[in-house]
Amino acid sequence: MTKNPHNIHFITSFLFKIFSKISFLILILSFNYGLANTSESNNTPIPSQNLKKLIDEALENNPNFKAMENLVKAKKSLIDPTGALPDPKMGFSFSNYPIDSFESDKTPMTGKVLNFSQPFPFPGKLSKKKEAAKFHYQSFKEGYTAKKLSLIAMVKKIYYAIYLDNKKIQITLENKKVLEEFVENTKTRYRIGKGLQQDVLKAQVSLSEIEKKLFTLSKMLKIHKTKLNQILGRDHTQDLASLLTINKLPKLTINIAKLDLEKLKSIALTNNPSLKQAQQQTKSIEKTKAFADMNFLPNFEVGFQYRIREKNMNDQGTDFISAFIGMKVPLYFSFKQSGMQKAALSQLSAQQSKQRALKLEMIQMFQSHYYSSVEAGQLIKLYRTKLIPQAEQALSSVEVGYEVNKVDFLMLLNAQKALFMHRIAYHKALVSLYNSLADLETVMGIPLEKVR
Repeated sequence: MTKNPHNIHFITSFLFKIFSKISFLILILSFNYGLANTSESNNTPIPSQNLKKLIDEALENNPNFKAMENLVKAKKSLIDPTGALPDPKMGFSFSNYPIDSFESDKTPMTGKVLNFSQPFPFPGKLSKKKEAAKFHYQSFKEGYTAKKLSLIAMVKKIYYAIYLDNKKIQITLENKKVLEEFVENTKTRYRIGKGLQQDVLKAQVSLSEIEKKLFTLSKMLKIHKTKLNQILGRDHTQDLASLLTINKLPKLTINIAKLDLEKLKSIALTNNPSLKQAQQQTKSIEKTKAFADMNFLPNFEVGFQYRIREKNMNDQGTDFISAFIGMKVPLYFSFKQSGMQKAALSQLSAQQSKQRALKLEMIQMFQSHYYSSVEAGQLIKLYRTKLIPQAEQALSSVEVGYEVNKVDFLMLLNAQKALFMHRIAYHKALVSLYNSLADLETVMGIPLEKVR
């Protein structure tokens, strides 16, 4: 039976069209499935890698945080010693022994002397020092809280970075599958005389670029995994392969755009631990300044002596007891105490300026994180409702045009690349929102869920 070349060409073209439509349908379904997963990831807590457990582990094992915790304990332990009296002085001496015999019963003044004295700072000085130490401890305690919030934000942000790495790899692998199908399609079209060899080469180059991108993404994932390893205080040899499976984000329970900006700012000014730390440090320096003012007043010392005597030719050797009170006079106050007072005043002025600068910086950071959160939320909505659906429609239209030779292969590649880039950008915006919220909570000093 003789084969009709025309029939063979018709059948081949028909099969090619069917194969192209099926491939394109798979492509669209895979993109829609990825977007559906993305929407779900915004509303579902993580089952495999619980973010709270990672945060608890970091708070328990992070060496820098543990160092800060111990430093706070050390500062607290110094409060009572700072307000304690100076140590008393005790002594024992041999008094008035004749150098010719060193005998204790020759002269009436010879004896063994016990000495005891206790310094007493001017009333009020110790209380000022103790109050200064107490406020200094409170400032470190607030610094500890700031360190804690910063550490929590670090864990969250590296967690989100790993999520983004995984999403990029997932989407890039899906894109790689599509490009592999493009390569086969262009080869088929070229074999039946409907395509160009340059289209085959373009598809192959695009596929190679995707493979190169996967190497880069894999490297970034390992870097972020190692960073999380460090933050958690884990040994560098510990396997963190499970962290590679992070592919969902915690559920958002608030809409930042619906919260009142001024109310949030007021909460931040009240609860920001770094600002509270500066306030406590200012109070500590104020007490130090008050102590420096009191240094112009004298300190006192009270003591007694007990002289043990032996019988001699003149008396029965009755023991003597003596008491005294002394005073440390600030005789050189014009350059000593006065200089200390000026130094304390300058330190107080410097701290007050730092506190004002910190307040302005905190407000700027708060506003920056707030507006970044709002903008990221708007971008997420834009990608989800417009850009990605429009890119899918554009790709569908270009695919139809390419099948009937109305558009060239480069337009098809660009349309597919645009959809790929929009999907990546969507997840970037999503992570940007979560990062901004984490930074915002750090500045505010409380979780956003507690804002009413």
